[in-house]
Amino acid sequence: MGPSLRLPLQEELRKLERRLRRKWSGLHGHAPRGLKTYRANWLTSFQGEYQSCDRQTLWQQLPQGNPLLISDFHPLRRSTRMLETLLAEVQWPRTPCLVLEFLPEMEPIAAKQLLGDHPDFRLVDGRRLVDVYGGVVDELIRQDGALAGVWTAGSPDERDLAAARKWQNWQQSQPHLFCIFHFGDWHMAEPHLPAALRDLGAAPKILHQSPEPLWDRARPESGESFLQLAGGHFAWLHTPPMAQWTSVAQAEDQDFSTQTLEAASDIIEEIAHALADGLQVSPPTGVPFVLGPKDWRDFQFSSPQEWSSAFHADFPPTRFLSHPHEPLFWIPAHPSWNLLVEMAAHLLLPALPAGAVRKQFAARTSFCHLLPLAWNPFLRPPSNQQIRMAYGSTPDLACSASQREFFVTQTQLGMQAAQAMLQFSLLGPGNARELLISAHRAFIWYFALGTIQASAVSAS
Repeated sequence: MGPSLRLPLQEELRKLERRLRRKWSGLHGHAPRGLKTYRANWLTSFQGEYQSCDRQTLWQQLPQGNPLLISDFHPLRRSTRMLETLLAEVQWPRTPCLVLEFLPEMEPIAAKQLLGDHPDFRLVDGRRLVDVYGGVVDELIRQDGALAGVWTAGSPDERDLAAARKWQNWQQSQPHLFCIFHFGDWHMAEPHLPAALRDLGAAPKILHQSPEPLWDRARPESGESFLQLAGGHFAWLHTPPMAQWTSVAQAEDQDFSTQTLEAASDIIEEIAHALADGLQVSPPTGVPFVLGPKDWRDFQFSSPQEWSSAFHADFPPTRFLSHPHEPLFWIPAHPSWNLLVEMAAHLLLPALPAGAVRKQFAARTSFCHLLPLAWNPFLRPPSNQQIRMAYGSTPDLACSASQREFFVTQTQLGMQAAQAMLQFSLLGPGNARELLISAHRAFIWYFALGTIQASAVSAS
């Protein structure tokens, strides 16, 4: 397969990622003129030494701060989901009170009371509290916790000082509360909110969620990582930077919109051309077009009868679908970074007659699964049951159960083959290229050999 095998596929994908990030940072990475120094202070937070720690150690350290600061990388929802996890797993010394940057200024109030009296309570940007922090609020209610808001119009520095003064007041008026501030990334820099609090007698602990600068230095190979920095700062690495960037581009914090579809199409096209360059294969000839949840009937109508018959017009699947002969996709929700990579891989598939596409469906699927699995060490492949559920199981005479079963079983085979290929210690771009070009023949070989290797490892 040539000398490219000397470079593992994951290393090539990392190079590709760096190229994409350099390109995209020129479009989205500049701080507003008045915030350049503010952002620069945040970047310097990750230049010092750090050491690894485990989850249990970190969970024990965090409640020793007074208060605790946790970064929020807007607008990715994973930020609040991880906050919910932390709230549930840490043993708090006093009643937890979540202080939100974008909650209108208000004194601490029991979460149960606030949502009971005002179920549609909104953040300052107009979003409903329960839509953004639903799981977090549920966890606070379970613990009889409270919510407080500190939003005030002004510069970031002014908001830092106002929040610190609120904390000082609550220390005296409501000492039974343990304050947990959930503020944007840049507020977490030592000269900002931490310094404002320290000046008033606080001893905060600061948890940075997946900061991009630190990710480049301490990139975990698998799972999540916990790091202890200097001066009471910690980092929890759980979401790759590309996942954050694409979520911002798609306005994931807002309702599904035309902007999401346009952004998804642009991102897919960018990734596809970068993949073609990295794998040294022909670039895609068509421009991707993405249809959203409301366009399900249009997508089904435009697909060949043999394919569309697997689904009911009123009950779409819960996974994205691609047209077998055109660069057309349907997505049921905001696509994750992993799905965007998978869709970009679809654009690289060679054009084939209808019969050939069906025959090579598993092989082509394995290629599309392989790339996000190799790229993202956090990605857990779906189980056979999850794949089956994603395709749906609506029993109806209007659907072809046999065709839907074809999709399910062939996708399962493709996923198994991709996982088998990941057993190769020297998996390189040449392997992925061969799978793309030779398709079924290469698929059978890799699937058999990888399965044998996996079985040998399990038996040892």
